[in-house]
Amino acid sequence: MTTTRRSSRRAVMEEDEVEEPSQLMDTQAQEDEDDEEEDEEQGGELEDGAEDEEDETKEEDAAGEEAPPVKRQKTNETDEEARFPQGAIVRIRLKNFITYDAVEFRPGPNLNMIIGPNGTGKSSLVCAIALGLGGKPDALGRQKTLQDFIKDGQDKALIEIELKNRGRGGNVIIRRLFRRGDKNANMWKINGEHATEKALKEKMLSMKASADEKKVLDNLVSRNAILERDVNRFRERESVLERIGLLETKILWVKYGALRDQYLEARTQKEAKKVAYNAIKNESAPLREQYDLVKGGVEELQQKANRLTEKFQMKMTHKDELPKISGRLQVAEEDAEGLKSQLESAKKSARDKQKRLQVAQVEVDQLKAKIATVERELVEAGLMDAQGDSQEGGELGELKLKLEEKNVELRTLGDSINDARNQINEIAEEANQLRFRRERKYAELGALDNVRTQKLDLLRGDGRTRAAYQGAEWLKDHQDLFQKRVFDPICLEIQVTDPAMADTVESFVGIGHMATFVTQTDHDYHLLSKELIEKRKLRINIVQFSDKPLAHFRPDVPKEQIERLGFDGYVLDYLEGPPEVLSALCQLSKIHNIPVARRTISNIAQVESNHKIMAYADVATRTVYRIRRGYGSAAVTSNPMRPAHWLRGSVDMSQRTRLEQELESLKDEMAECAERTKGLSTMEAKLTTQDNKLRAEKSEIMDRRKEVQRKRSHWTRLKSDLGIKEMQYNNLAQDTGPPMEELELQFATKIKVINVQRVGLAQRYEKCLREAMSIFSERTMATLRHMEAAAKVQDLETALQESDARLIVAEEEVKVACAEVTDVKALAKAAMALAKAAPVPENTDIMEVHSDKSLDDLENMLMELTARADMINQTDAGVIHDFEKREVEIERLRTKIANTEGRLADWKGKMQRIKNKWEPELKSLVERISVSFAEAFDKIGCAGEVRLSPNDDYDKWGIDILVKFRDSEKLNQLTGQRQSGGERSVSTILYLMALQALSHTPFRVVDEINQGMDPRNERMVHGEMVRAACQKGTSQYFLITPKLLPDLDYHERMRVLCVFNGAYTPSAIDPKMYLARRLEKVRGRQAIAV
Repeated sequence: MTTTRRSSRRAVMEEDEVEEPSQLMDTQAQEDEDDEEEDEEQGGELEDGAEDEEDETKEEDAAGEEAPPVKRQKTNETDEEARFPQGAIVRIRLKNFITYDAVEFRPGPNLNMIIGPNGTGKSSLVCAIALGLGGKPDALGRQKTLQDFIKDGQDKALIEIELKNRGRGGNVIIRRLFRRGDKNANMWKINGEHATEKALKEKMLSMKASADEKKVLDNLVSRNAILERDVNRFRERESVLERIGLLETKILWVKYGALRDQYLEARTQKEAKKVAYNAIKNESAPLREQYDLVKGGVEELQQKANRLTEKFQMKMTHKDELPKISGRLQVAEEDAEGLKSQLESAKKSARDKQKRLQVAQVEVDQLKAKIATVERELVEAGLMDAQGDSQEGGELGELKLKLEEKNVELRTLGDSINDARNQINEIAEEANQLRFRRERKYAELGALDNVRTQKLDLLRGDGRTRAAYQGAEWLKDHQDLFQKRVFDPICLEIQVTDPAMADTVESFVGIGHMATFVTQTDHDYHLLSKELIEKRKLRINIVQFSDKPLAHFRPDVPKEQIERLGFDGYVLDYLEGPPEVLSALCQLSKIHNIPVARRTISNIAQVESNHKIMAYADVATRTVYRIRRGYGSAAVTSNPMRPAHWLRGSVDMSQRTRLEQELESLKDEMAECAERTKGLSTMEAKLTTQDNKLRAEKSEIMDRRKEVQRKRSHWTRLKSDLGIKEMQYNNLAQDTGPPMEELELQFATKIKVINVQRVGLAQRYEKCLREAMSIFSERTMATLRHMEAAAKVQDLETALQESDARLIVAEEEVKVACAEVTDVKALAKAAMALAKAAPVPENTDIMEVHSDKSLDDLENMLMELTARADMINQTDAGVIHDFEKREVEIERLRTKIANTEGRLADWKGKMQRIKNKWEPELKSLVERISVSFAEAFDKIGCAGEVRLSPNDDYDKWGIDILVKFRDSEKLNQLTGQRQSGGERSVSTILYLMALQALSHTPFRVVDEINQGMDPRNERMVHGEMVRAACQKGTSQYFLITPKLLPDLDYHERMRVLCVFNGAYTPSAIDPKMYLARRLEKVRGRQAIAV
């Protein structure tokens, strides 16, 4: 067993060399020489120059003090050395490489198991083999450049690989030294001599060992075709540039022509503007003369209209004229109308008085008849005698006695109803108190259920357990489908009795078990699997362990015995939950056999020597220990406890049970209150019905009494109304006035006098009005003539304003036209100068070039040609010479090809004959591989086959691998999609082993091939690899993995290299002392066990 640790110095220990302590001294000497080499190689970089090459030689000579390991020749080989195949790796030495300061590996000739935790540098060994034997960094898929493999903080790195060579000169030692800062800072040595990478690969090929298995395919592109495209692009660009130059000249002349036409047009426009300006100026003179003449007449007409207006107003407003007469006439009319109104009022009053007398007589007669009728009814009822006097007793007395009896009965019933209602209110208050206590208990129970809600949120938020959450939600609504209770995921059903133990429990119960559903019958197990796994495609765990109750799981070591060892109990002791769930946990996680200590265990050796204890927990140090036993020894691994995730807030089930019992008791008390309330409510309803009946009878009696009292009151009111009506009639009959004929004669005389006055006033008013209307007509005519003259003046003013505005605009247009003529003339002169200066090809009439195109068309053509020229890459003019020279060569080759084509048919026939020879051998070879492959698959209970995949294109020939891992499947081709990662890994390694007998290579490297396999396949594949790799005459194997299953197959030709890489690794290990301590420890355990 070889152990390698990381430090600033190297420590190498091999079991095979324990008996030779001198080698340990050689290792120390080697370390000293390495330190010297490191000191001498500080500074300086590798360059291609002669001076730097001399510096490199000096450095290598200084480091060459370690000559013995460079050229090591042994005359007498050991059995192990003899088993190394030609080209196999004998030794690997690294310095400042990735994670290693300095390390040396000595693999065995057969299977080499390289194990160690992730990140310790196992895969770095693969990189070192590839790079040390000529591989490229980008082929490793890790770092991009060679310098990226140099350890951080160092300037250079060294890879040294010793290969087995049975030929002359002994083993071959290849050294590769590379530095930072320069991609070319890379130097090779073979057996101490400088070499090139090409020489390395030739040496490797001669030894049948090469790390770079990539086949470099050089796709040669026809140089002549490339040159032809360049020449065509060159000529095309020259033609385009010539056309661009011609277009640019043409555009300059077209622009000049356009500017010349614009100048002539501007000059014509200028003359036209001057003519228009003079015409407008001549038109405005007659208008101004007419305006001055009309404006004087308007003022005279205005004065005349003002005089007539004043005269008319004086006529209409003078006090002795129209206003006075109109006022007197209006007064007379009002007096006449007043007299007429007085006469009509007197007539109406007389008629109204007569009508009121008649109505009053009728009302008196009606009241007397009503009083007589009411008196008869009162006499009949005994309330009045024949003379109209009141009498006591009778029906009113009887009604009064009945009312008193009903009031007594109502008071008695009211007291009974109030008693019932008071009792109901008391019971209601008691029920309210019970409801309050119930709500408080529900709140306490809800606080406990909140822990379950938190756990459900954790299940839903974790992608690994989201399916379990969905299953729990479905199960909540479908529990009635099952024969017995189906338990939710275990994390929802259990809780720790002591919160301090939550981390301990979860360290031994994994997430898969926490999310497992537990059923109690086979029927429920299959039904839940069908509903959740098959129908809803949920990836969940379901178990059914009903055959073993919780009492069956007793610890292998009695509790009294573990207490003597310092433990406080088992994990099961700190859990609460349904017995069925705890039973399932015992079978899944063995929690009934995992002891727990609250204090640090002092006698660890005695605990580890007890073969029944496979794991335990130390709560004080928050550490869990697992013990693996095999080959008479025990391997103990320790890990820190995982922080609790599911059981951080566990539920106290005893408190939950107590709350549920109290809720049931409160429910019974509330039901009793409801029953009592129901009885009292029934009694209250009966009493209320009796009360309502009595009240109805009382109401009838009171209605009858009111009716009798109303008749007596009605008689009294009628007597009073009769007196009032008789008094009103007498007053109307006594009120008399003058006769109506006398009144009419008086009013007629007064109206005649007023009418005579009105006639005289009307005649005077008519005369004054005729005089005023004559003045008004004369004023109106004067006003109309003034308005006509004023409108004419306004029209003339508007015409003059328009004429002045047109004159100003025309003057401005003349100025603009003159400026435009000057500007366009200057532009035309400048354009003519540019056009004349532009080059024109000989024998080319520039005016005839594109004569049918406009300026826009020419500019668009120029833009297109310019863009086309920009798109054509400019080619060196020397390409033309190369192209013409190559054309001659092409013609010669065409002639040669024509001669060769005749022989092509002969070659095709020969190829077919050759194919007929090697194709059967190839098929036979593939069949042999298929047989070995099928046998390997048959050993693991599966099926496999290898087939040849021919094709018309020989480059597309290939191998099809067909595998079958289940009896229900058929053979399917191995692809990256159909099979799982583990199945692909198994198929790959078995195929490689099937090739072993046919492919002769010195060594093979397999990196973490077992990572995707399940334990069964990993164990079987490992056994096949051990069997195949440890046979006599097989290639050397390197198997790299961070972990292995326990109790795997072992062969004496195997070598296990354990990588220990860390900051606290010692710089050197004494093999004898190390083995002595280990043997002493093993013997001590065996003695304790005995």
